[in-house]
Amino acid sequence: MERIKALVDEIYPFKKIADVGCDHGYLIIESFKKYNLDNAIAIDNKKGPLDMAISNIKNYDFFNKVRFSLSSGISDIDDDTECVIIAGMGGLLITDLVSDNLRNVKRFIIQPNRNIMEVRKKLCSLGFYISNEKVIIDANKYYEIITFDKGSQEYSNIEYEFGPILLQNKSKEFKDKYLLEIDRLSKIINDNNKDEISRKIERIKSICL
Repeated sequence: MERIKALVDEIYPFKKIADVGCDHGYLIIESFKKYNLDNAIAIDNKKGPLDMAISNIKNYDFFNKVRFSLSSGISDIDDDTECVIIAGMGGLLITDLVSDNLRNVKRFIIQPNRNIMEVRKKLCSLGFYISNEKVIIDANKYYEIITFDKGSQEYSNIEYEFGPILLQNKSKEFKDKYLLEIDRLSKIINDNNKDEISRKIERIKSICL
């Protein structure tokens, strides 16, 4: 639930959202409770999760402000959708999903499971810049949440890889995530990969810690 709350925190001040891969609808529920949204679109490409979202959201008085869409990505968002949330998917899939017509979206809130560098590069190439980033821990797993707003900014390859704001702040969660990565790498060192793994570890230490 910490992951959902962290995503919802990034929505303000926008009141018209779309949740891509809405799953059980919890993010939309929390968003209406916190911000009294004007409207929301719950999008999923699988009928089962979408039906579950309908079942959960119908218990609230904002049910008639939610449109449910059995579709993929942002192909079915409205022209007035301001903020799109895409969480819990692989980064390469996310880069495919945001290649469609972006309409008038002003903010993307993205939580990729992997290939995070590619996500940063893709959204920035589409006319967005990184306005916020954070690492959170939920159920003993680390998640990166990146907020993109309309605009442009130049980033280095290291910033694309590790996150410009994350590198600037170097929160405890950020450092702990990479300490865990160093520990993982240390356990797979062998005679064949020793030099390569050692270079990776030293690079992480010099950049992230």
